[in-house]
Formats: sequence, structure tokens, C-alpha cells
Amino acid sequence: MPQVAGRRFLNSGIILGRVSALREMLSQPVPNIMPGSDQAWYQAYGRKYPDKVLLDTSCELLCALNGAPEKNGMQLSSGRMVLSETGASPLVLHCVGRGRPSSELHEIFSALYPVQAGRLLDPWTADIVLGPVQTVRLYSGQGFWTSMLTVLCIQCGLLGSGHHVCRDVPSPLSAGCALATLTTFLVALVLCAGVFRLSGRKLGYNRVQDDIHKVS
Repeated sequence: MPQVAGRRFLNSGIILGRVSALREMLSQPVPNIMPGSDQAWYQAYGRKYPDKVLLDTSCELLCALNGAPEKNGMQLSSGRMVLSETGASPLVLHCVGRGRPSSELHEIFSALYPVQAGRLLDPWTADIVLGPVQTVRLYSGQGFWTSMLTVLCIQCGLLGSGHHVCRDVPSPLSAGCALATLTTFLVALVLCAGVFRLSGRKLGYNRVQDDIHKVS
């Protein structure tokens, strides 16, 4: 199996094999929380048993897509993702999630199945669930991606949230978050100016009251 440049690392997002081989690999209980993530566990197994694990480095059957298709040497052709270097068209494509929900997976699925994507992936819904039977729908429609990114830029870049989703959020000064950072700074500046002005007015009012009391 020819190796394609940049595809020599194991990704456990998709695994194909006989049931007997999978049972042998998982014959012993594994921890619910694997140190270093499940990727590290499978990579360690692959290094320990190289004769039992085969990497599909040519993307003949399985292929992991990390980032935009063109950055991975892939393109959409006749309804299939094709690896430009070899012409291979994998049967199963694993899109590693980044940034915007589903990101590349969403875009590829939308290109292949636009009607289904518009019904399943594009709309946003906001519901209030009251007990087991009553649901109140507050909103159903197109997603507010710009607003969502703005909130994440503030939460992750400016407030320093440690949430795992922040690892895929651009830095505060990058092109993706620069507008949100500038807007937040301007709003904070206006609020500070307003508070300072109100404080000054209150201080002036108190001084006037003191002068009135002194005169009287």
C-alpha cells in the first residue's frame, strides 16, 4: 500500500477490522477516561503490535480529513472525495471537527446532500423542555454563526476560559476574532467613560449640597 505524504500517523476516529481482531485488541477493560485521550491509547497499541495494525496511508478505504479538503490534497469530484495525489476515493471519510460545528464535515455533507443538510444541520432551534411531554419552541431558523464566534472569542480569548472548545477558537488578535476584540474594547471603554461621568456628577452634586449646608 503506497504511503501518501503527511498520512503516516494513526487516527482512531475510524477503525475497520474483523470482530475477532477488535475483540483481541479490547480483550482487557480500558479506563473510561484514557490518559492522553483514546488517540494515545490506540497509538500505543499500534506501536506495540505493528503486525496487527495497518494504517491506510493511501486512503484506499479509510481517510482522515483534518482541515479544508484542498489543504489535505483532496477535492470533490462526481459526488466523491478524491485524493489528488493517487486518485483514491476512500469509502469512509473521517472529518476531524474544528472551529465552527462540523466545519469540513458540514461543508462536504452540504455539497453532497444540500437538501438534507439544509434540513438536518443548518437550522438552529432553542427549546424549553417542561417535564417529559411539554416542549416550548423559542426559535427555529438559520444559525447566528457570527454571533456565536463573537461570544467564543470573548469567552476564550478575553476571559481565558479553559473549556476544551477554546482550543479551536482563533486568538483575540487574529482575523477571526479581531472585530469581536475591538468591539468588546470599545464597549468597555464607553461603559467606563459612562461610569466615570456619573461618578463625577454625583461628586459635584455632593459638593453643591455641602456648600448649601455651609451657607445655611
